Amino acid sequence: MAETSFEKKINETYNRALKDGGLLYFENTVIDKVENDIEFQIRLAPSLAKKPTDNIGKREIIAYPNNANNNDKPKVVPKVDPFAPYDQQLFVEEYEKYIILLNKYCIIPKHLLVVTKEYESQANPLNPNDFDAFQSHKHMQILTLSDDPPMNSPIYTIHDKKPGEIFELAELPFIHYVSFIDPPKLCDNESSDNKSSDDDGPSQYLNKIFHSMLSVLIENLHNQILSSEEGENEEEGKSSFKTLSYNFIMTQKWMMIVPRCNSTHEQQIDINSLGFAGMLLAKKVAIPKKNL
Repeated sequence: MAETSFEKKINETYNRALKDGGLLYFENTVIDKVENDIEFQIRLAPSLAKKPTDNIGKREIIAYPNNANNNDKPKVVPKVDPFAPYDQQLFVEEYEKYIILLNKYCIIPKHLLVVTKEYESQANPLNPNDFDAFQSHKHMQILTLSDDPPMNSPIYTIHDKKPGEIFELAELPFIHYVSFIDPPKLCDNESSDNKSSDDDGPSQYLNKIFHSMLSVLIENLHNQILSSEEGENEEEGKSSFKTLSYNFIMTQKWMMIVPRCNSTHEQQIDINSLGFAGMLLAKKVAIPKKNL
């Protein structure tokens, strides 16, 4: 298939930014780990541990100058929005209310970010415009994979669910909801004369499924908190999901939504939406305590 003009622009921008140092690619090794019959992919990238943080998305405490006696209170540096302004070396294209950028620190080549021009909280739900085109600044990540994501395996064992129906996978030990997508619904090449008044465009179609999943997730978490407050484990129930935060994954054939309470598992593996697609990232190999 011939390269599109957009793909050409991505390739040119990536190669130029990589050569000029505006973008950093971290070499990594893929380790397969099978659990519950799911073959997870763990990318080991030791050099990523040296990545500069630039205080992005964190509250970093720094002492005031001349604080030799520790009499002054520490200074709290506010969170930095990495997309305001964005790095021009990473700019690919502008589309309506969005800008398309390359990820500055990438593990997979040509990793894209779709970012809103005006600040929108990452906690805000997706909307139809987001599907046409999400750090605390709303952005989406786009990855082109050489292989199917590991989560395809358990999802494709489900044969009794229609696109739009919401279901869970018995193999997964965490709260999640999945729905299939009807691929023909993503094609917007049907003339308006042949469309019925009930037909949605691709973005509206995807948005409906997403909001249905989000509603089920909110209801489930609400019931969970109420149940825990009535039982003995009141504090345990309150601690995890007081503020709604979630990971959302979409491929060409399915969607998944997972509530989020932490970004790191046991200080070793950072987990974002890709982790729930079966692709994890580790900066070092953990050494079992018995070997220390």
